[in-house]
Amino acid sequence: MEKTSGDIWIEKYRPKSLSEMVGQDAIVSLLKAYVSRRALPHLLFAGPPGTGKTTAAIALARDLFGEDWRESFLELNASVTGDTPVLVRFAGRTERTTMGDLARRYLHDGGPDRAVTEGVEILSVDRSAHVRFMPVSRIIRHRVPRVARITVDGGSVRTSFNHSVIVIDRMGRFSDVPVSSLRPGDALLSFTPLTGGREHVLDLARHAPPTEVRVSPGRPLLASPSGPAMRGPVDLDEDLLCTFGNYTTEGSAPPVWMSGMADLDHGNPREAPSAGSGLLPSRPFVDFISHLPTAAAGNWKHDLEPALDGQGAHGTLKNGIERMVDSIDPAKLTTSDREALERWKTLARSDLYALEILGIEEEEWTDYVYDVSVPGSEMFWGGTVPLLLHNSDERGIDTVRGTIKNYARTVTLSSVPFKILFLDEGDQLTNEAQSSLRRMMERYATICRFVISCNYSSRIIPPIQSRCAVFRFRPLKVEDVKGYLSRIAKSEGKTVEASALEAIIQVAMGDLRQSVNILQQASAISDTVDADAIYESSALPMPKEVEGLITSALEGHFREARERLQNLLTEKGASGEDILRAIHSQVQTLPIPDLEKMRLIDHLAELEFRISEGATPRIQIEALLARLVATRLK
Repeated sequence: MEKTSGDIWIEKYRPKSLSEMVGQDAIVSLLKAYVSRRALPHLLFAGPPGTGKTTAAIALARDLFGEDWRESFLELNASVTGDTPVLVRFAGRTERTTMGDLARRYLHDGGPDRAVTEGVEILSVDRSAHVRFMPVSRIIRHRVPRVARITVDGGSVRTSFNHSVIVIDRMGRFSDVPVSSLRPGDALLSFTPLTGGREHVLDLARHAPPTEVRVSPGRPLLASPSGPAMRGPVDLDEDLLCTFGNYTTEGSAPPVWMSGMADLDHGNPREAPSAGSGLLPSRPFVDFISHLPTAAAGNWKHDLEPALDGQGAHGTLKNGIERMVDSIDPAKLTTSDREALERWKTLARSDLYALEILGIEEEEWTDYVYDVSVPGSEMFWGGTVPLLLHNSDERGIDTVRGTIKNYARTVTLSSVPFKILFLDEGDQLTNEAQSSLRRMMERYATICRFVISCNYSSRIIPPIQSRCAVFRFRPLKVEDVKGYLSRIAKSEGKTVEASALEAIIQVAMGDLRQSVNILQQASAISDTVDADAIYESSALPMPKEVEGLITSALEGHFREARERLQNLLTEKGASGEDILRAIHSQVQTLPIPDLEKMRLIDHLAELEFRISEGATPRIQIEALLARLVATRLK
């Protein structure tokens, strides 16, 4: 497929083969030897961000498996697009927002791609099928070249192809299914957005048509032809709300379901309304009831005839399911079937219902995708119609036991006798998950090779390290980065001044991915890129601005230093982390004793930690300026 000028450069120019990689010559040579022998051990790639770990894994797979490399390569890193609507709560205050806007509270340009969150909750569902707010522990982002748009009746959601949605299995359990395996006609889960514990009444009196009308001047009044129009209070029940929702969802912003849920009481589970006419997925329920003993289930085929003959195959009425499960004799079931029966009873009386997938389309994507981690649930609601999405922060024991195990134990159809499972950011796996992963690396070694990428190998447990060939990626050399950026600039018809390359080198510090992103962002302003364009487009503080900030503080002018800081934060849009890093880069040139420089570096480290944990950047940096002023006044 021909690339367009709108492509993101880090994907457009990502090496397709190991021979095209920049730097890391020793690592590339060893990986090429593995490819030539078609013999590959488990691998551990360790090193700073942007040094080629992911690129090396993908290029290795391409060289090893050829054009069909995607069939034998799984990368665990999945998320939804930034425009996905979600409902969150901060300190008890409910907000309608999107995943992208939520991420911008914690993630900054050029900064880490994951952050710890505190005090934020997202609308989720617990294991008892109660819709409620649940705490978010972290937020994550990464880039993908393509996404899937899943369309259902009334709305849609866009996700990466290896993201998962939640479905119900035949035992009545929540189960995650990759988007790549979905087909039109499959059933996803939504919920009825009624606020529990309150009566909802819609007064239509002031909107009602007149009871009498005059057809023409001079003619007598006649009874209104509107007949039995609704003229007074109407109970806003499940069916009516669903009707209004389907009508107003077309082009509405924010989605109607958010308006219905905005006053959820303190995140407590809601009392479920009656099952009503909602639907639950037919296929898993048919699979469940069909394997039960006839003496226990009775004549269920008559009630499920539409689902059996393909009519309304995606959903069965919840009240019908409720009648059937209530009629089943639990004494004649096994323990596991009795537990499943109770789960189906809970689902039939819950707010959840089935939505049919109308279509799935592939779209090119040139931006981040995002995900949140919801401990205790691993699910959240998102989309223009609320769809239950899997928390795909692939770091927990359930992922290792589920997704990884299911992939690792299947035999490949390729001529190469094994597949590759690439686990990005493996150092974020819990110790429990790493221990389980170690056993799988042993059990499925003959048919699956694990490639684990991490920033800090010390966070990988020793048993996994001892089972892997460890490759340590180093920050790329200045010459390699400059050569790579110059080739991109020439291909795109851009002129990059030497000062601009030096500025990128200073800002990115060996991170080639960030270097390319900075160059693309700056080149959008002009075909000729200089150092000022680099700092201006990336909202990074210029060295001369930071120098002026520090100089004012060292000269004892605290008010002037505060004004310069305010200008950097508000006018320039620089982040607190960027200002601290810029100050750190100039510490050695400050006209203060070496002992005070050491104390200052220690203080910078403490402030960076505070800001990363959620402290206010302006207050923290003002404290630093006060310290510099105090040093000058001693």
